[in-house]
Amino acid sequence: MKKLLPWLVLPLLFICVSSFAQNYKDTQTSSPRARQLYLKAVSYFLKHQTTEAEILLKKAIVEDSAYADARMLLADIYHKNGQYEEEKDQLRTLNRMQPDFADAYLNLGVALYHDAEYEEAVTALENFISKKNQDSRFIPVAKRRLEEAQFSADQVKNPVPFKPENLGPGVNTEMDEYWPAVTADEKTLFFTRLKPMESDAGGMFQQEDIYISQFNNGKWDKSQFPPGSLNSQDNEGAITISPDGKWLIFTGCNRRDGMGRCDFYISKLQHGAWTQPRNMGTSLNTRDMETQPSLSFDGRTLYFSSNRPGGKGGLDLWKSDFDPEEGWQEPVNLGDEVNTEDDEQSPFIHHDNKTLYFSSRGHIGLGQADLYKSELQENGMFGNVTNLGYPINTNKDEISIFVTSRGDKAFISSQANSLGGRDIFSFDLYEEVRPELVTYLKGMVYDLETKKPISAKVELLDVNTGEPIIEGYSDEQTGVLLALPGNRNYALHVSKEGYLFYSDHLALKNYKSPEPYERDINLSKIKEGEKIVLRNIFYDVDSFNLEEKSRTELQLLIGFLKENPNLRIEISGHTDSDGSAPYNQTLSDKRAKSVLDYLVREGGIREERLVSIGFGESKPMAENTTEEGKALNRRTELKIISL
Repeated sequence: MKKLLPWLVLPLLFICVSSFAQNYKDTQTSSPRARQLYLKAVSYFLKHQTTEAEILLKKAIVEDSAYADARMLLADIYHKNGQYEEEKDQLRTLNRMQPDFADAYLNLGVALYHDAEYEEAVTALENFISKKNQDSRFIPVAKRRLEEAQFSADQVKNPVPFKPENLGPGVNTEMDEYWPAVTADEKTLFFTRLKPMESDAGGMFQQEDIYISQFNNGKWDKSQFPPGSLNSQDNEGAITISPDGKWLIFTGCNRRDGMGRCDFYISKLQHGAWTQPRNMGTSLNTRDMETQPSLSFDGRTLYFSSNRPGGKGGLDLWKSDFDPEEGWQEPVNLGDEVNTEDDEQSPFIHHDNKTLYFSSRGHIGLGQADLYKSELQENGMFGNVTNLGYPINTNKDEISIFVTSRGDKAFISSQANSLGGRDIFSFDLYEEVRPELVTYLKGMVYDLETKKPISAKVELLDVNTGEPIIEGYSDEQTGVLLALPGNRNYALHVSKEGYLFYSDHLALKNYKSPEPYERDINLSKIKEGEKIVLRNIFYDVDSFNLEEKSRTELQLLIGFLKENPNLRIEISGHTDSDGSAPYNQTLSDKRAKSVLDYLVREGGIREERLVSIGFGESKPMAENTTEEGKALNRRTELKIISL
């Protein structure tokens, strides 16, 4: 038999409401023969012998065509056997023959709703609610289904833009492919494939493995195992990757080193290969089920689905924050705006760190699990839950979505128009449900002299607050790839022991362009005469007063000088050509001196290690004829005088 994978087991397509809308007692016939056949059919049905029960019920209906209980039970059997058209036919016939039999309207309304016949479902459910002889216990169920049917009918009348494209045979096969995850540059796709176990000659058992595919020349290459030790004879599935593609977390269930039903495991890309996955421990994993992780762009928060105690019911969405000293913290439930008494699954936190996408069976939707968007509110909780609309959502199960950094494209898994089983598709995400624009920085770090790639520490900080946003490493093979959320300005700092650091300013406060920052970074070894531009030192206009946001760069400079206590450096000031040459010379002198004074006053750097000098407008880096050129010329530089 097929090996069941806990995070793949989806609820049945329909909720069997016939069984709660009747109790299988004979109340609707005057025919002794029909009654006898019906009661015998009930006994078979309760023993799960549905074929025998179906035969007897058909005979009972021949005896009494308006026998309500017989038709209701027969509809139940058709439902359980997946014969949904036959189920609806029985209930429609019963409504025509006995229009005052209320239960049949409820069952039909629910069946029609789950089969995407929404307008007829509305009529059937309204009929049930209006009947005087309906069972009042089921009024809340009927009203809920009526609300959903009305919502769904409106969605179908007002479809959202949706043109999914199959990723093709490089990714999709006759097997199931799902849980797509893409790096920030949209060049590498990770996904899960369900396939026969290699050790099972009969092909009866299946397992999940992780695959990758590269995007080249307009298409996805043939997928393959990630290099290293990521996959095993156990199941590896439901993955999340860091935007730089260097950390991967997946769900593993019923493993020998597991702590519960399903646990999280983590692996790191080192020297081009994935390390042996390790269990993430009791701070995240419990005896219950933890599944479907999603890592924030900065690696500091992990969102996931779990049925652990403390939730609203079923599977809830949770998050855990990472503390550099204490590790992953106690998970926190995302709250009532997101979680319901039913299942919430597949959280995906976009790289903007504000927009959450997820799958839910509890929010108003089109039939089964739908996809939703939620936004981070000022109180720190997620709210404003929005259904992504039809035909992204249908009466089938939509279980996961991945939205690219730029927010204009999404990836889903679906059986519709597939090559076999579930396939992965991409589509343009319509404007109203897009997240904030996020771009990325991509490049290699080189030794300036040898031109060889080197590993280096990469820090991204908020210029205005000095808050560390991302801290990572560029390696010799894959370089650096960082997601850059908009609406703030960044200081980029790249450093390596024995080298002069690299400084850059990334202005994204009002960034509207989808174009990424693609650049290679050259680091110079520490030696006399080497210099760099300190791109995150700012002054008040026509003044030598340092702006507060310069503190971020100055503190990094202080750290560099303390790590290299024998260095003597020169701080030089430069201006553009606006204004007179004497004025610019004086201004540049004072600006350089203000940096020197800060290093001494705030950093405790000995003044004899520092020299300040102004060059005015005499050493331009660009033409002074454009605003861009003038901005480059207005700068502060650091130069090594002696070691």
